[in-house]
Amino acid sequence: MIPALRRRLAALFGGLTSLVLLVMLAITCYLSCTQYQSSQEVLYQTRFQSLLQQLQRSGEVSDDYLSQVAGDESLLFYVEVNGVPLHFSALRAEEGKDDLLSALRGEAENQSGGGDGLLNVTLTVDGVPYQGIVYTVTDYQVYFAQDLTGRYDHIRELVGLYLLLGAAGVAAMLLVSWLLSRIATRPTEQAVQEQQAFIAAASHELRSPLAVIRASLYAAGQQSERQEVQTQLALADREAERMSRLVADLLTLTGSGVGRWACERTDVELETVCIRLYDQFAPQAAQKRRPFRLELPETVLPVISSDEERLVQLLSVLLSNALDHTPAGTAVELTARVEGSCAVLSVVDHGPGIPDGEKEAVFRRFYRAEQSRTDKGHFGLGLPIAQELARQLGGQLTLEDTPGGGASFSLRLRRAGR
Repeated sequence: MIPALRRRLAALFGGLTSLVLLVMLAITCYLSCTQYQSSQEVLYQTRFQSLLQQLQRSGEVSDDYLSQVAGDESLLFYVEVNGVPLHFSALRAEEGKDDLLSALRGEAENQSGGGDGLLNVTLTVDGVPYQGIVYTVTDYQVYFAQDLTGRYDHIRELVGLYLLLGAAGVAAMLLVSWLLSRIATRPTEQAVQEQQAFIAAASHELRSPLAVIRASLYAAGQQSERQEVQTQLALADREAERMSRLVADLLTLTGSGVGRWACERTDVELETVCIRLYDQFAPQAAQKRRPFRLELPETVLPVISSDEERLVQLLSVLLSNALDHTPAGTAVELTARVEGSCAVLSVVDHGPGIPDGEKEAVFRRFYRAEQSRTDKGHFGLGLPIAQELARQLGGQLTLEDTPGGGASFSLRLRRAGR
């Protein structure tokens, strides 16, 4: 699905940008060719007018001027004064251009009927295109022509250059489009991978407790002694509770994904929240043989604007993780302090800690530092929920190493009115 989407995006973006590029190049090519044609035409007309002015002033043309005109290989002329050809122009006419001169005379006869005047003609002689002017008055006759081969060759070179630029531009656009489509579809590809991981994890985790529940209920129905029935029912209840936690976590994350988490902000006393959490987790910590300490500053903690229940939910996730992932006898601490305009609540443990390469990964859904599924109490959803709650509350959740070993999760919240 993702490769097909990537190809379609690349084709769409590359096709549109290539079309725009080709249209711009076509317009530029047309303007360049038109400008070149106009400049050559102006130069052609200017040279003819200069030659004509020379003749009109003195009835003859200087050798310097004729040499200048003859320097252009594409420019041809023939001048007769009182029926006598100018020597310089006669040489030009004898250089294999008799056919051209005859064609110009023929065009003049056909269009003017032998009368005086100025005629512009276009003709092809021996496969060579020319544009010419025949000017006839009483005293002299001027045949002026230019070989258009060089002009046409230059225009073809211009068109070829723009075609080459267009091909290179289209290739570059397609390459860029492909790279951009890969970048654009990367979040979608990651989301699909996460969805597949979600399906695999949910299927595995839900199948296991359901199987235990069914087996336990079946065994309970087969037992005759009350104590064995209670044991099987307790096992079924424990697995049902574990499955309920997984479903609750999945629903929580689903709600965060569509923006359905509601936060009701009120003034929250952080000292009250910390004492509440200590009372809530102290029995659990004692049962798991983890020393649990609450450290509050000597000064009164500030009041913050937050959602107390969401805040308790966030810190409960961090405390549950700390108590579950540290060895027996390892201390867990809930601390609070003030830093500038912020209040900082931290859950500190002194367990094995989290490697630097996994500090960002632990906030991804379904990620567990141990990639096995032997730990059935955790599904890799707690820390993503905590991070999302921190965003909703306008705070910042960070992870650092505990001095001496362990992990410290800190939630930074602004004071009320700050």
